[in-house]
Amino acid sequence: MFKYQPFKFIAKVAGWVGLILVPRYIRSSFKELKHVTWPNRKESRALTRAVLIFAIVFGASIALVDFGLDKL
Repeated sequence: MFKYQPFKFIAKVAGWVGLILVPRYIRSSFKELKHVTWPNRKESRALTRAVLIFAIVFGASIALVDFGLDKL
């Protein structure tokens, strides 16, 4: 057998790189969240209503098509 095992070495290096990069990623994610413009309550309600109406209409249309194709 070989004394030098590159896969173990690569796994060890990757582990150390992960220990360095993961906290950096988390810090940069929180910094990015500070730059986000969040919608106010009125906008949130309007967008939620729009999504619910779209989901209901889309679901009903799919159900009608399914029901129609079932009768064929």
